Amino acid sequence: MRICKYCNKPIAEKDIWNPDENGNGYHYKCLIDMEFKARNRQIYDKGKMDVLDKIRAEIKALSPEPTAYDVVDGNPIKDAVWETIADVLKIIDKYKAESEE
Repeated sequence: MRICKYCNKPIAEKDIWNPDENGNGYHYKCLIDMEFKARNRQIYDKGKMDVLDKIRAEIKALSPEPTAYDVVDGNPIKDAVWETIADVLKIIDKYKAESEE
């Protein structure tokens, strides 16, 4: 009797799907389950990328073009908001790149 590489349960010789060199393979239902899980994962990852793209677009749309200095009470000071926005976009890009790998 052979072992299913997915569920680790015995398989009757006549019911083995995709056997390897040792004769171990999969139950038919296990292959179907693997396919659905893989497809669901792809759909989930695509949805995650779409959401990150939408978040990134909204952040960029809310922020005007950055300037090096803004004047507050007559004093020029570096505007930390632009750095924060740039940092947020970098974080989103980092996680998007990790998910695509």
